[in-house]
Amino acid sequence: MSRFAGRGLEKFWFAFCVPVTLLLDLQSIYPTSWLASTPLPAFFQWSIALARDPILGGAISGSREFAWLRTYFFLEGGFQLPCFVLGAVGLWRNDKRVYLDMGVKLVKIVDQAQVRRSI
Repeated sequence: MSRFAGRGLEKFWFAFCVPVTLLLDLQSIYPTSWLASTPLPAFFQWSIALARDPILGGAISGSREFAWLRTYFFLEGGFQLPCFVLGAVGLWRNDKRVYLDMGVKLVKIVDQAQVRRSI
């Protein structure tokens, strides 16, 4: 039996959020030389058009108005991405200490939703 048995939502969460973080969210802080010969910028523009998200578009543009969001992306890469890895490993090992990590991420998600709703 899988260690993720009965945890379909968590499995989906880790399978979905790590690639989204790496391929979309962190693009605004990657050096431009990393993205020059890849399809990632086009994927980012497609994602913005699909979601009609002016906030992410502003972040990638380098506008001073969205400097706060770039700071958030640095935090996302330095804190949230390692939390994804620790959470996946903790769930795989069925370690109860991972629930604190998952609770912190839940607070972050709720906070992010409140910020987007207020804009």
